[in-house]
Amino acid sequence: MKISFDKDSNITDEDLHMLTIPQTWRYNKTAADLVRNASASLEINNLFWTAELGKALKKGKCPLKEAKKIPKRACLPSNIVGRHKTCALVGNGGILLGSNCGPEIDSYDYVARMNLPLVRGFEKDVGKRTNMTILNKETAKRLKLSAFLENRSRDVYESRLRAIEGSVLLIHSGSIHALLSALRQYGSLSFVGLASKTMRFFTDHDKLNGINIITSTIAGMRFVKLPTLGLTTVITLKTICDRLHLYGFYPFQKDLNKRTIPYHYFPGDPLRPIIPNVNGNHNMSWEYNFHRELHRRGVYRMHLGACRVS
Repeated sequence: MKISFDKDSNITDEDLHMLTIPQTWRYNKTAADLVRNASASLEINNLFWTAELGKALKKGKCPLKEAKKIPKRACLPSNIVGRHKTCALVGNGGILLGSNCGPEIDSYDYVARMNLPLVRGFEKDVGKRTNMTILNKETAKRLKLSAFLENRSRDVYESRLRAIEGSVLLIHSGSIHALLSALRQYGSLSFVGLASKTMRFFTDHDKLNGINIITSTIAGMRFVKLPTLGLTTVITLKTICDRLHLYGFYPFQKDLNKRTIPYHYFPGDPLRPIIPNVNGNHNMSWEYNFHRELHRRGVYRMHLGACRVS
């Protein structure tokens, strides 16, 4: 069943039944392996080069030409992320508010988040742990602008970075300089940096390996819009996670109980408003339907609503 509306549309109460997912879920290794094989070209250990970012860097030689973009670097093993049996990818959807999913999220082997969300104060719903944070180009720009604000009380990102120091930051190679500028300004911060070797992680410029062609193959129906960071990250994490669980992947105005919910569970930064899908570049409905279908197949699990509290 296809969903024909997105976040910016008015969702009627009658439409809400189309957003539901099967309450019972069972991992299907065969289906999961098919998706992993289809997205093999996005495997993190092959698609990214790795280097230390931040304090106390030693000069070293990286085997890839792209690494020259980092002036001071210490190279790390390309397989530093490894493989994990269970992973949680935590989206930023307002549906997480009041979910009590924090303990469940923290129980997984590996926890990934996107675009430096605010975690402190929301641990009950979104957990405490962060092993990896994926940044899009817009967040990297905001990070750099915030780092140089004279009024330091307006910078919401420094404290978020300090809270996840030592973890993995995954960025587009074109955002390296913005990230490094911010880290130099903050000082005394160290991260493992993963940067894409090609554009294909964030766009569909590579027609053979782009997200669009991969997701179209998996879904059996054509996807032509620019993929969101969430969709890209889900497919990529399946290459390193056996059992992947999604939280906060819900781009609609009402939850399944007909309550109005915010787009993000945390407030925005003071730089400028974040207007979701303002130009209509993303097909939020298609992506949500894609996730529902892979949930149904047992490839990964979507979690909507409240979690069980032990």
